[in-house]
Amino acid sequence: MKKLQNTVQKYISKLFNKEVEQNGATTSMNHADQLIKRYTKSELADLYKKPVYSLMRWIKNDEDLYSELKATGYRTYQKEFKKEQVRIIFRHLGEPDYPQ
Repeated sequence: MKKLQNTVQKYISKLFNKEVEQNGATTSMNHADQLIKRYTKSELADLYKKPVYSLMRWIKNDEDLYSELKATGYRTYQKEFKKEQVRIIFRHLGEPDYPQ
């Protein structure tokens, strides 16, 4: 029963971006943590409401961001970003406005 209650709490917190209590510690979940997933370049550009070429220019012009992406195995010809690459992009460029 306790396991089901924890699962329900996690689900509700994802829906409403509320704080969740787990093992006596309260943690807060934000939109970026909830929506980190693999994105194609065009999907990510859509989240930032920019054309793909603008997003890629932002990424290449930010030396710290670009070098961090390269360290994760990023290649300019890849079609999508891995979860860890998306997390890095969000950290450097800020969270995009997510569709409701």
